[in-house]
Amino acid sequence: CRSEGDFWAMAGNSSCIEDKKKKGYRHPDLDSRLTKGRISVEAKILSRLQSKNFPAPRLLELDLEASWMVLTHIEGRPIYDSLLDKSATDEDLEMIGSIIRRLHELGFSHGDLTTHNIMVDKDRKISLLDFGLSRISAELELFGQDLQVLNECLSASHSEFEGAIERVISGYRDASNSDFKPNAEAVISRFNDIRNRVRFWGSKMRVIFVTANTNKLEEAKRYLEPLGFEIEQMMIDGEAPEIIEPQSDDLEQIAISKAHQAKSLVPESQKSDCAILVEDSGLFIDSLDGFPGTYSSFVFRKIGLDGILSLMSGKKMKGCEYRAVSVLVLGERKIIAKGVCRGKIGEKISGTGGFGYDPIFIPDESDGRSFAQMSKEEKTSISHRGKSLKALSEAISSPSM
Repeated sequence: CRSEGDFWAMAGNSSCIEDKKKKGYRHPDLDSRLTKGRISVEAKILSRLQSKNFPAPRLLELDLEASWMVLTHIEGRPIYDSLLDKSATDEDLEMIGSIIRRLHELGFSHGDLTTHNIMVDKDRKISLLDFGLSRISAELELFGQDLQVLNECLSASHSEFEGAIERVISGYRDASNSDFKPNAEAVISRFNDIRNRVRFWGSKMRVIFVTANTNKLEEAKRYLEPLGFEIEQMMIDGEAPEIIEPQSDDLEQIAISKAHQAKSLVPESQKSDCAILVEDSGLFIDSLDGFPGTYSSFVFRKIGLDGILSLMSGKKMKGCEYRAVSVLVLGERKIIAKGVCRGKIGEKISGTGGFGYDPIFIPDESDGRSFAQMSKEEKTSISHRGKSLKALSEAISSPSM
């Protein structure tokens, strides 16, 4: 069997090996960190699902360094095939909805609910595959996105099966445990919001992200691509363009200025077909009167982490916060969203992940680890940038913008 982006080789009759393939378009070190982070989260989720007897592959063996794991083989065929040959039934679709709701009530989102990742066996039992994009989160937006991903697949590849998503929603609603939050009605409402966003903005609107930071690019894709946007990095003659950094103490004004500069670089013939996205952020330290603030990148290049730790030496107040502002410009429309993550400056450099000030920033919402000690998924779920992009994705739902 084969999953998108990964190769699954049969190892006997009852198990298979999932081997995460290297992404040639990414820097090797970045690709290694991302792959290990994803397979680690996937293994953790599969183990928890196994303990709850959830219909998914069981984890038999894991090699995190080599980025592979051995899973039990799921009998049957993808619901994609059953829909194509018209052997799928209303009951199958309702059962799929029920299984998705069960997954959500266990506190997980799937992240890639295509009809290729849903299996049906000869006894009409439904199982889910490929948890590589799953999140350990009961976030309403992520649950709604799961239903939207499946809705897009059903609409694009199985339009002849009328009312398919309605059958899924019916099963999802009927399987709901009213004590679990968010409840089924809240998720269905959010799914309808997301579906309306896509209808209003266009199913494949291009978003040109003005950044030279691949980490920021990945986070933007995580939040905006499920809404039907295609996120790409702004490149001029193969390089990220030089955008003048305005001298200001206001992150929002800096981001807006950059967005307008970037818009001027887009050919007139393309301006109606794409949106410009700019994100600006900074670290604001309480005891240093908000320094380095909007000058965080410049200060980092000049004095680095050791310089900040030196400035904080002997100070009892370690409080600080990361702030982020995201600006999306489409024609004359402009959407601004903000995110804040409170925390403190650590006593020393801790961790090798992340970037910028991450090794010395310990968020209040963590267990004492710095951003640099967290997996990408953990950081994104609580980070200032993640919150800003989440707010942006929700703001896009308003047709009046």
